[in-house]
Amino acid sequence: MRNQIFDYWGKADPNHPGEQKWHPLAYHCLDVAAVGFEYLIQEKTISDWFCSELNCNHSEWLQWASFWLALHDLGKFSEAFQSQKPELFEILQGRKPNPEKSYTERHDSLGQWLWRDYLADHAIEESWFGEITEARMPSLDTWMRSVTGHHGQPPKALPPFVDIDSYYSKSDKRTSFAFVQAMRDLLLPQSATAMLATLDAIKFEHVSQALSWWFAGITVLADWLGSNTDYFPYQAAHMSSEEYWHYARQQANFAKSILPRSHTKDDFEQKDETASARCTAWLADHNKRALLSQAGVGTIDQVLLGVLHSKHQSLRLLGLFHKVLIVDEVHACDAYMQGVLEACSPHPWE
Repeated sequence: MRNQIFDYWGKADPNHPGEQKWHPLAYHCLDVAAVGFEYLIQEKTISDWFCSELNCNHSEWLQWASFWLALHDLGKFSEAFQSQKPELFEILQGRKPNPEKSYTERHDSLGQWLWRDYLADHAIEESWFGEITEARMPSLDTWMRSVTGHHGQPPKALPPFVDIDSYYSKSDKRTSFAFVQAMRDLLLPQSATAMLATLDAIKFEHVSQALSWWFAGITVLADWLGSNTDYFPYQAAHMSSEEYWHYARQQANFAKSILPRSHTKDDFEQKDETASARCTAWLADHNKRALLSQAGVGTIDQVLLGVLHSKHQSLRLLGLFHKVLIVDEVHACDAYMQGVLEACSPHPWE
């Protein structure tokens, strides 16, 4: 019997080269998780910091991170989102979309609402994160907000008197639950959830809130690369989740060649000029990504936007991680700019 989690599209483009014109949502979620997984293996300094704050080892951290990254697009399980491609919806679901479930809210917010009003209850009832799941739920909500906010800003709060059933069918909710269960089985062994018990509820909530800014940046980066069809071409749903996870890990290894990384002396001596050129071009393509480079020159506003309420603030913050920041003509800054620069100083790029 076909697994229904593969009956939802994550990416679709009638102009995509090749026969396959859509990419299963479950596969896309694993693409993004795989990019994040490989990125965090590469960026040991960032992972070391997360491990220190969470009181866990690297293996537990990578499993924890990849699980949450895989949930970033839960909102796409909604009929409201799926019905944007009505002909494809009819092929996959065997019926026409319900016109009452219109796509009036973005899928990032829809995913957060699904978690809060449906999946979180299952998590508590079934102790997904151990016996302390309910006590840690405020912190777990923070991790979910961090990944659902992957379009540069946090998801919206669910408005009063709005029901998620306006966007999700009963089948959608059952399938989203089955998907999360599959991701738990694949990516989140019990050992990875044991770290919750090593920190008391207040400490874990404080740490989760602090880390969420950087994890949101990691999610944005992973989603951008995981959506790159040069590395993750559309696939027909022929592979199981486990088989596709191994495939996505391999593709993510290729994809990370365009990411900057910390270099050793040997790396510079054996530098791959082609990979370096790809990396430079990708970084230069957008000012939001410029801070991710190992060294660069830019205007101070890109730094200030890393700690201000701005779109893609979390990505800029990630780009500043473990960096030496040199500000020229700092004496010319006014009192406001001085205050914002001081707000930068407690963060782990010093």
